[in-house]
Amino acid sequence: KTLACPDPGSAAIPVALPAGGTLEVAPAGPSSLCTLSEIWSDPSDPARDVQVIPIARSYDERPWESVAGFRSEAVFSGGAPYCTSTKCDLLLPAEEANARYVLASYVRGPSFGKRDEIARFLDQMTFGV
Repeated sequence: KTLACPDPGSAAIPVALPAGGTLEVAPAGPSSLCTLSEIWSDPSDPARDVQVIPIARSYDERPWESVAGFRSEAVFSGGAPYCTSTKCDLLLPAEEANARYVLASYVRGPSFGKRDEIARFLDQMTFGV
């Protein structure tokens, strides 16, 4: 069964890994970002989340891709996600005792005009000098 990202602004949804660890996920909708994250809980207090590690993302109806970072590299060591036009297959390792996977969605902020884009580019390239 292909999972869909939650609506932007709604609560993150827990992901139950199927046997074999391959998760089918639809791409994010237009003007939105969907993330797959691994959340680690405190072993002495499972209700308290202590670390959120982004694993993969999809945005603006684009295919899923891994994000930067050590954990994402470890998860996708076998290669990039396999994608078609309607879904991507993500091969994930089994959840560890104090960890779980979740999908969360966010709406993209306001778009910038050409002048704002140029100003941002110059600011980033000159370190604000």
